[in-house]
Amino acid sequence: MRRMKPRYRQAANTYSLSDPVWTQARVIASPLAWRWLSSAGSLTWRLKQLSPNFAVTLMKSGHGFVLPDEWASIALPKRQQVWQRDVCLTLDDEPMVVAHSITSLTGVKQVWKSLYTLARRPLAEVLFTDPSVLRLPLSYARINPFHPLYQQVKQIDKHLSEPLWARRSIFVRNNTPLMVTEIFLPALWKRIYRSHDA
Repeated sequence: MRRMKPRYRQAANTYSLSDPVWTQARVIASPLAWRWLSSAGSLTWRLKQLSPNFAVTLMKSGHGFVLPDEWASIALPKRQQVWQRDVCLTLDDEPMVVAHSITSLTGVKQVWKSLYTLARRPLAEVLFTDPSVLRLPLSYARINPFHPLYQQVKQIDKHLSEPLWARRSIFVRNNTPLMVTEIFLPALWKRIYRSHDA
């Protein structure tokens, strides 16, 4: 994957994460949590370091609508239909992260065709192995129960009530953006702290 270079500044400005809920600044989190949130590498790889029993559960793959805090950042009109892929990443059959990915319908047909065939394979197989893919800076937010993605997470854990840490970034290939939002579940933080204290 390419690092940010001056010639990509235009792309970064075009697909910036401008919604006020999201910030690219350091958030108020513990040092250990911040290391996980701000890690620029593959989250899949980091999860596998916690347990080899990693799996991807496909929640949705198909047409959806861009969310209110997504459309401006990915340069799409409001309520535009998009290609949406939602998965749950598990360790030892326990949900750890919900990942929500979107791209335009044109993008999935022409540039991100692999989204059609990933099924239960992690998206990281595409994003972190293709040198033509550019990742724009990460942004962070606390997702509250009123956010649409929080409601999706509650399909997995109906007892959730506290805000959840999430991070978001845009991957660009051939000037076509793919936005990925990763929501960290409480079970992951418990696993991380338990592993850190061991």
